[in-house]
Amino acid sequence: MNQIAFAIEPNRLKLIWQSSGENRKKFVVGELVRSDQSVSLSYFRLSMDFVEAVSVGFSGHPAFDVAFPVHHHNVIEVFSKRIPPRNRTDFIAYLQNHRLERFPNLSNFALLGYTGAYLPGDGFSFAIDFSYQNLPFQFLMEVSGFQYYEGMNLGINDLIGNYVYFVPEPENPYDPSAVKIYNGLSHIGYVPRYYSPIFNYWMQYCECYASIEKVDGILAKPQVYLIIAIHPKSGNQLT
Repeated sequence: MNQIAFAIEPNRLKLIWQSSGENRKKFVVGELVRSDQSVSLSYFRLSMDFVEAVSVGFSGHPAFDVAFPVHHHNVIEVFSKRIPPRNRTDFIAYLQNHRLERFPNLSNFALLGYTGAYLPGDGFSFAIDFSYQNLPFQFLMEVSGFQYYEGMNLGINDLIGNYVYFVPEPENPYDPSAVKIYNGLSHIGYVPRYYSPIFNYWMQYCECYASIEKVDGILAKPQVYLIIAIHPKSGNQLT
């Protein structure tokens, strides 16, 4: 088991909502922004993702009325409830599961981004907006759509530790910034849509290393996670 060696304290998080429909599509519906000691939530009410999310049932977070585009009060307090209390005996195991054992003092804001803080039932999760962060850093990322591609024909447990590489797919009819993920010659899925634009940038201007770190879920629908390392081309590979 690897551990993240370079963690950051982000200043922006994407707020993601997953529909409960057949395709379980994820939409970026807003962002959390940290400034000094305060955190605000802004809904992206004019974005295509937001409009489509509303069309399939999105009505905002229960604690923050979607009729108001920006919320400043009690934002981090509400979302911090998605993170286990630090005095719990299993908090270190929680960090280990997300490969963050070296960073027990990360803020709750950072933990929301690194862990996703997904809770069954409400469809919300978080992702760090890396476009505002300095290199280097590492993070865990789930392979999107793994169960629909060639990885299902491979030995799931034998995948762990394998290096993967990324191939842009500008001809993709649904997302021109789509990025395929390959294990050897096998197409095993995609970079999540909310990360694909920044991945296109990283592939051109940065060094990007990734390996399969863990597999969760059930055999019929495994959740496969990569550990990603991004650093400047002039730097050394993260280990």
